[in-house]
Amino acid sequence: MLEDLLRSDDSPKTKALSIALGVFLGIAPFWGFQTILVFTLATVFGLNKAITFAFSNISLPPLIPFIIYFSIKIGVLITGEDVSFSMENMTENFGMLQNLKTYLIGSFALAIMSALFFGVIGYLTLVFLGKKKIAVDNG
Repeated sequence: MLEDLLRSDDSPKTKALSIALGVFLGIAPFWGFQTILVFTLATVFGLNKAITFAFSNISLPPLIPFIIYFSIKIGVLITGEDVSFSMENMTENFGMLQNLKTYLIGSFALAIMSALFFGVIGYLTLVFLGKKKIAVDNG
């Protein structure tokens, strides 16, 4: 992946957009369809499939609790709805489903914010590394 990221002929913009799309698809709640979406959308938009796939793996099991937590917190900020995770709420009237809207809204918001953040950081890093490589090659 490092070779694809640093040595492919893609521009920093294409690589950064690939990173952003991967992060977005990795966080957004497209359960079971992430890999298909990664390759389909990367192809449609002419992005680097290897980079997009690598960054879509942001939703690794150790990170999932954090992604869910921040998705719900952001969803609460956006919707203003109160979310309760008591055992009583979870077992009566499918309490988890009542919070699904808040989670989904927060999840898409987190996915967008994270994609923008990682895309910009990726772009700046790639531009900096490109200038540094040019300086070394010329020096």
